[in-house]
Amino acid sequence: MSGPLAEAHAAERRQVTLRRLRWAAALSFAPIAVSAVVNALVFSDRLAERLVTHAVQAAICAAIFVLAHGRRAEQRAILLAGGLLLGIGTSLFWSLSLSPRDLDVLVSPIACTMLASTLLFPWGARVQAIVSAYLAVGYFSVLASFALDPARLTNVLMGLTLGVVISVVGAWVLDRQRYATLVERERVATLADQRERLLEAGRELNGTLELSEVVQRIARHGQRLVGCDAASITLFDEGRQVFHTAALSGDPECSEELLGLEFPAVLARPFIEELVRRGTLEIPGGTPFDHAIEPITARFGFARTLYVAIQRDGRHLGFLNFSERPPARPFEEHRVRLAEGLAHQAAIALVNAQLVDELQTANR
Repeated sequence: MSGPLAEAHAAERRQVTLRRLRWAAALSFAPIAVSAVVNALVFSDRLAERLVTHAVQAAICAAIFVLAHGRRAEQRAILLAGGLLLGIGTSLFWSLSLSPRDLDVLVSPIACTMLASTLLFPWGARVQAIVSAYLAVGYFSVLASFALDPARLTNVLMGLTLGVVISVVGAWVLDRQRYATLVERERVATLADQRERLLEAGRELNGTLELSEVVQRIARHGQRLVGCDAASITLFDEGRQVFHTAALSGDPECSEELLGLEFPAVLARPFIEELVRRGTLEIPGGTPFDHAIEPITARFGFARTLYVAIQRDGRHLGFLNFSERPPARPFEEHRVRLAEGLAHQAAIALVNAQLVDELQTANR
């Protein structure tokens, strides 16, 4: 995981962890109080020490609750949550050591603490491994200090190992699932944004039937939507069997040289056939046309160009060019989708404008 999504995932981790940490610290006073009452009613030996342990646990929760509402609490959320678990775990070691004859039976609270932390805090497998390992090693160290037979020690070790493995693997699986959910949520949001932007572009493109104005709008929207240094539209003249650059946006330096540029369709047939077959071509991009086209685009100062076919009802109307100057980064998937969507909108607008242009020409 890297890039903006990884940063968003980490930020979401901290936010959720902080929110749950506040609730956990606040709600923990109730079970601590109930446990203290039960200890007072059930145990008669070392009662004062048991109650002191509960007081220490309550103090830890109170301190974490206060810190979780302090400045920069979100940045330290995972550290605070880890501190809560390690503090409560340490107090449990002491509390459980007060019943040495039942130490191997009391492995359940430690295992439950491991699994509960996995479900409660979305901090990932690495932090979970640290917390679970501390709980397991600490408890086993307390256990080993008492004279228990090897069989009972082995049973406890197996239980602790299972607790560590299940908690860490569970944390990893849940973290991957949360990341996948974030990716899907971002993808849906991106698609919705792209759809809205393309609908807006489509409304403006279909707001006129003047062919010269349509191509200018296509070029302007292309540069704005895809976010490139220059965008142009090249149309196919079926009668003359030539391609010509109809409009350019974003590069006034070479606009005069590019506008009106023509080349015979027969010379570009292999390139056009491949473009129609794929829908898009990025140069350079490992295509058979890199060596032939790169010198041409470099002449105008462009280092990378995305070509998108414009087609409607089986007719090839031309193509869109989206160009970038050095240092040029590859066109990301979302930019390619925007370019393809604009090409679809452009095809509709061009067919309508060309039809009106042909009717006007025929009337004259």
